[in-house]
Amino acid sequence: MDEIIIEHANQGNLKDVSLRLPKNKLIAVTGVSGSGKSTLVIDVLFNECQRQYLEALGMQGIQKPGVERIQHACAAVCVNAQSGNRNPRSSVGTATNLYTDLRMLYEKLGVRECPNCHQLYKNSVCAEETIRIEDEYMTYQYCPHCHEKVQKLMHTDFSFNTREGACKDCEGMGSVWEIDLVQVLHADLSLSQGAVTFWKHRYQAYMISQYANALAYYGIKQDLKAAVAQYEEAAYRLLVYGSGDEKFLSYVKDETNRETTAIHFEGVFPYLWRKLKEHEGVPTSLEACYKRSVCPSCQGERLKEASRAITVLDKRLPDIVNLTLEEIAYWLQAVRASLTQNEHALCDVYLLDMETKLRRIQKLGLSYLTLNRSMISLSNGEAQHLHLASLLDATMSGLLYILDEPTIGLHPKDTDGIVEILKDMRDLGNTVLVIEHDAGVLQQVDYLVDIGPKAGIHGGQIVAHGSFAEVLKCKNSATAYAMQHLTRKVHAYRKPSSYIQITNACRHNLQHVDVQLPIHLLCGICGVSGSGKSTLVFDVLAKGNKQTEVNRVEGLAQFDQTICIDQQPPIRMKRSNIATFTNLANPLRKVYAKTKQAKALGFTDAYFSFNSKKGRCEHCEGMGTIKSHMLFFQDQEVICPQCHGKQFQEQVLRVTYHGYSIHEVLQLSVEEAITVFKEEKEIQKILRLLEHIGLGYVKLNQSLTTLSQGEAQRLKLARELLQTKGKHNLYLLDEPTVGLHMQDVENFIKLLQELVEEGHSILVIEHNEQLLAACDYLIELGPQGGVHGGQLIAQGSPLALLHQNESVIAPYLRRFIKD
Repeated sequence: MDEIIIEHANQGNLKDVSLRLPKNKLIAVTGVSGSGKSTLVIDVLFNECQRQYLEALGMQGIQKPGVERIQHACAAVCVNAQSGNRNPRSSVGTATNLYTDLRMLYEKLGVRECPNCHQLYKNSVCAEETIRIEDEYMTYQYCPHCHEKVQKLMHTDFSFNTREGACKDCEGMGSVWEIDLVQVLHADLSLSQGAVTFWKHRYQAYMISQYANALAYYGIKQDLKAAVAQYEEAAYRLLVYGSGDEKFLSYVKDETNRETTAIHFEGVFPYLWRKLKEHEGVPTSLEACYKRSVCPSCQGERLKEASRAITVLDKRLPDIVNLTLEEIAYWLQAVRASLTQNEHALCDVYLLDMETKLRRIQKLGLSYLTLNRSMISLSNGEAQHLHLASLLDATMSGLLYILDEPTIGLHPKDTDGIVEILKDMRDLGNTVLVIEHDAGVLQQVDYLVDIGPKAGIHGGQIVAHGSFAEVLKCKNSATAYAMQHLTRKVHAYRKPSSYIQITNACRHNLQHVDVQLPIHLLCGICGVSGSGKSTLVFDVLAKGNKQTEVNRVEGLAQFDQTICIDQQPPIRMKRSNIATFTNLANPLRKVYAKTKQAKALGFTDAYFSFNSKKGRCEHCEGMGTIKSHMLFFQDQEVICPQCHGKQFQEQVLRVTYHGYSIHEVLQLSVEEAITVFKEEKEIQKILRLLEHIGLGYVKLNQSLTTLSQGEAQRLKLARELLQTKGKHNLYLLDEPTVGLHMQDVENFIKLLQELVEEGHSILVIEHNEQLLAACDYLIELGPQGGVHGGQLIAQGSPLALLHQNESVIAPYLRRFIKD
């Protein structure tokens, strides 16, 4: 019972894998990208643990993964990079429950003004009375000064997600929709030239005629060929605000009776407000016409006025949520020191909970965050780490925790904090299993499993397992080889020949940074999490504004194109896969359409697309699966009973190329497809690039929704390289090595160096020391995150940074740089 025993796992590329994993240990599973780590740990182990647990609760018919047997399984929890609440209302405070504790503190300790005598009093010293009014209970306080009864503000009154606490105007969002005049009206154009941006085609002609009729009715003479900016005031107000606008009516007031029927012209703004109300939100077709602005009632503080006024130690709740977590920890110390004996009894449980959570988050390097920071604004790594910190709140034991690359997005200095959290989870009596590539983590685990030896069909085997020292002795282990041989000798760094100049960069937490970014080389941007790297590159540099005194960027004109490859996922449609996204599907279909069988049957290339009605299975509409509706549980995807998951009609599947049907080809990995289509130059070009970029193991029909963050970013880079024209492009990359094994990082570095040799410039945001050590030039921001970051602290070649005392990354680069 001290081990989880996996017997004969054959799912995906796994080759009859059997493995014993010790319980109540910290275990890491590593291996090259595509070797089968996620398949073994998540698709087999986690899913089988879930299946056994649910069947123990009486739920039957759950599909078993491709494994003969797993013994001594236990209840499992899986935390991946997509974990956490991504609701726009969710903030760091609500996601961690720190805001819940704060609301309780403000209920117990809040200082408020009596609405009767206007003197301040503290909630903790008031006598209280609870009264039942119909079906509700109301709690009242008695002011210690005037002894009048006042309704008490409860913890729900301090929540922007409840009707009791939310600002009524913005419904607790802190912002309201307003019409974006710049996007709606291009005043330098005439109406027929598109001055009103959402008047299109025939609708534009209709609205111009309606407007002309209204002008005639009100006796306004206006040349409609003129730019809107040249309109007289009455004509302009009629266009924008409509015939019901009071100011417009004051311009055209006429005592004479009009003989014609009254004409109503709605106006641009009234029309947009009406559509917003009808749709109870922004209509998709008019999305560009609106923008969010700070709520004028609560000024973005989200709470109703009474709740916003309550203070604890002279600070209101909206003030606290705008502090960093580090600053909140100091404030809590002051709160604890100020408490009376009675207040300790009321609040100690909430203070202790907040202090414990803040310490855990600080270990993960996220103390720069604020409680009001929206969860959807966090990187996947930040969201995952917050979720990880919250797991320890449940002091359960006997669980299997599975974490997919918990060090994603972390600076090397914060890795020890992650390991400490993982060990805490283990010490509670749990088994902690991580899929990981980070050398700092691998060296500290209790048990290490290396899967390989390579990716795809050449992987799926247990290469080594045991302690870190034991795995290091294995000659067939790519991990062992990388740990011992990937120290980088100092090479001849390329010298900067010209620069991009950024002046007075002050977006978000940037502290008026002036920096020269060298081009015609590989330049790395590094720094601790939250130091301002993404802001500098994507919010300042990529926007290329050279007309202002702040955030000024000069030098982008020398590039043919600026190409941003950020962490945003590619198209997340189920029908999109590797072949369709890279445009590989088109030449594949043409190859099949040229075969003798296809020509004899009259099949064009459209017959070989699962998105076309001509050749796809219509029962599943080319998906290969159909939805099975479950009465009480989430709907499940089951294999289509007509095409048996093959997506195409039977006669289409009879057409083969080198013995493969179109369905069988799409089941191949990139590596396998290279050998099948070695005579097809266009197909080879795409496949070779995918292999070169570290995606040789993915299947051609793999859905984009199943890709990891790193895989998705490298796929986007591949598509850009296939589509992009120009001899000198600027590539902006955001942590492209996420999810890559050390050996794969080395291959990726070679690709980047080749692009530089071809004349391109590459700017890459990275934490990975291996890639940073291979750069020609590094720019480091810091020294910390949030308000304590946003400064230029070091720059130069990787070797030069080793001798700069201010550099935070320097000690971690030493392992990869050899003099």
